[in-house]
Amino acid sequence: MATLFLELIAKIFKLITMKKLKTILIFLIANVAFISANIFAQGQVGDPNTINNPIQTQPNGRNLISCSAYDSITYKGHTVNQINATDGNNSSVQSLWGSNTSVTNNETSRERLFAFGSNIVAFDTEFERVTNIEITNSYWPVKILGKEIRVGDSFEELKQKFGSNLKIIYKPAIDPNYVVTFNCSNNDYDGILIDFNLATHQIAKIIYFKNP
Repeated sequence: MATLFLELIAKIFKLITMKKLKTILIFLIANVAFISANIFAQGQVGDPNTINNPIQTQPNGRNLISCSAYDSITYKGHTVNQINATDGNNSSVQSLWGSNTSVTNNETSRERLFAFGSNIVAFDTEFERVTNIEITNSYWPVKILGKEIRVGDSFEELKQKFGSNLKIIYKPAIDPNYVVTFNCSNNDYDGILIDFNLATHQIAKIIYFKNP
């Protein structure tokens, strides 16, 4: 277990930039919990008087789906494979989602960032594939297992769509909010983070993340 844990850390920290550290740490915690089959205790956190507080009512961990279902997830109508097919080319990316607000090249992290308002799509310029999609408004729906979710949806809405035992990850030392993750069952190094506002229990942002 210790060796596998160290290998995970070494692989991740070899690839990350500081901008992505918080997201990857959340994935790392979820993956170690899954490998060890010893889920982190949630403890008595949050307001104990809050009715149906997910931090106290939900199991902790990742939500695993099949790789075929994972590959079928769409971000405003397009799968990761379709997005990768653009090779990060500006005109091709615009053919998916229309005109962007800006395009920025970050030579330090080998990234090309496409802004669509407050939503960001990042491509690795060396491998020409998408590494990050960050959705912060309700205009970009994400469809998982055929069910549509948007920024602003409540946790109760997600439970209705994905089941009452929907798992969460809550680590306030890393992120003040709690997250719901969906991962391919055979791939521990990318996935989806659905970040919930701790006060409102509504989706604050949706992130697709993949190590370069």
